[in-house]
Amino acid sequence: MPRSSLIEDIYKISTDLPWWAGSALGGGLFYFLKYYMPTRMSESSPLPWAPMFSALAYGLLAICLAGAAVSLIRQLKQRRLFTKQTSIRSIRELSWLEFEHFVLEAFRRQGYDAQLTNSGADGGVDVILNNEDGLKLVQCKQWKTTRVGVKAIRELAGVVSARKAQGGIFVCSGTYTADAKAFARNADIELIGGKQLEKLIKPEQRSFENAYIEPSPAESHCPRCGSDLVQRVAKRGGNKGKVFVGCTGFPRCRYTKNP
Repeated sequence: MPRSSLIEDIYKISTDLPWWAGSALGGGLFYFLKYYMPTRMSESSPLPWAPMFSALAYGLLAICLAGAAVSLIRQLKQRRLFTKQTSIRSIRELSWLEFEHFVLEAFRRQGYDAQLTNSGADGGVDVILNNEDGLKLVQCKQWKTTRVGVKAIRELAGVVSARKAQGGIFVCSGTYTADAKAFARNADIELIGGKQLEKLIKPEQRSFENAYIEPSPAESHCPRCGSDLVQRVAKRGGNKGKVFVGCTGFPRCRYTKNP
């Protein structure tokens, strides 16, 4: 039974990590068990350690790669979910779990290391954020009511204080009461409502999602990230029909210029 628990723990860790980190974890465990441990053990014992550690190394590598594949598929689904949203109305039609994944992807696109907490055991927190400023805790509420009251904000502030986080962020698809806004200001809790969420998706919907890529790339590279630049034609908005050059690293890099 302990073996099964260890395998489940490693698989869960690799699925929670970014896919590349889960793959790196598998590679590290593989090298440690296949090459390092047999050498060390053979120095103190004549037993044939190599076959045993080799089998364990391949097994854990397979588990980590399987977890990394799950993580990659989940990340691709989250990106697709985010880019499919066209308005606050479509965001409000998301289920509570889809809403959490949408919020997670929104913060990732802002440069955060974002992770979902375990469903049902989050202690009032749905997403955990990390960046150079430290730890932030995010509460998501996809409620049928469009106004969030002070009680929910007070609960998040309590969790932030208990976990000694750098701050808290409350996200809903509606609005907040005056009392909730006042309390949030004093408790240093950031409030994100429907209008802010709609602003997150509007630039994407108006620029890159509604444009197509010309077959031949521009003869230059992005000055910001070094990725290739390609010609695009805006199909909607005030610049409809105009040709511009955009970075293939979008949405990570949003560099554009006139051709």
